[in-house]
Amino acid sequence: MEVKIDIGRAIDIGQNENKQNQEDFILYQVVSGEPPKALFILNDGIGGENAGEIASMLGAYSMMNELLLGLCLEDDPGFKTVESKIKTALNNAHTKIFEKAKLEKYKDMGTTSTVLYLNDRKAYWSWCGDSRIYRLSEEGLERLTADHDQFETSIEVGIYQESDKFTELRGLMGQFAITQSLGHPDLKDSAKPKMLNLSVQGEELEAGKFLYIFCSDGLHTVLPDSIQEIPSAEDDEEAENQDQDWEYEKGILEICWPYIDNEENQNFSAQDMADALLEEALRLKAQDNVSIICLGLEVSEQDEEEEVETEDDTERKLIKLI
Repeated sequence: MEVKIDIGRAIDIGQNENKQNQEDFILYQVVSGEPPKALFILNDGIGGENAGEIASMLGAYSMMNELLLGLCLEDDPGFKTVESKIKTALNNAHTKIFEKAKLEKYKDMGTTSTVLYLNDRKAYWSWCGDSRIYRLSEEGLERLTADHDQFETSIEVGIYQESDKFTELRGLMGQFAITQSLGHPDLKDSAKPKMLNLSVQGEELEAGKFLYIFCSDGLHTVLPDSIQEIPSAEDDEEAENQDQDWEYEKGILEICWPYIDNEENQNFSAQDMADALLEEALRLKAQDNVSIICLGLEVSEQDEEEEVETEDDTERKLIKLI
């Protein structure tokens, strides 16, 4: 069994003339050997004039250092071990940012975070805040994370739906505050940080081609998961009144689908996909920092002898660890 890894990344400050800082931070490490192991982190800093970029960088390096030692040096840690170590790493980064934010020049800083650990054909991920991870496969595009913000809460109780943010709510997204982040800027008057409420998920990959897409809200608040989810002018009166700059030609699914199913036999790379996503976000005049990681995985078929020996292990599993 062979797993090929293909990595692309893109990052941009966005098109807000009043925004001077790149507060997003991308960090990843691939550990050579068989089976391959890798760790990917994408953080989006929040709060403070300069502090957002400090929070995202501090959180990323804290998690990377801890998880490289805790996970990437182990041959095949079980689900419970991975869950414990990822949660601990996120909470430790949370505490470090919280303590640093007690200094006046770092006041109110915090960061969202997404992390994915790859070990052979197993992938595990967790998140804090409203940065996202998607998985694209032959089965389509699936969002693997749920935003920790007020808008996601409103979806859960039936007030809004995801497509609303691309119609009448587009100009109001800043009012939907993050409910959880590393550093918790809203807890600045507390003596110690509150423990994070985290979920860790994992899966075993069957043979095939996959694209994991990490992104900050600078991408997913301007670019829909799919244009099929956006009401057309014939279906929605609000759509008729949209600014022409909001016209959607493609969503994340449509842009990245050629990586999975390429009818023209062109060899698209993960970097091509990251570049295409960023280009479309900037065309839509993204105002916030945009950061993207595209992780392509190609899992080869097992030979007949190996397939007989590991017949029960080839079935795909999705495990949620709370």
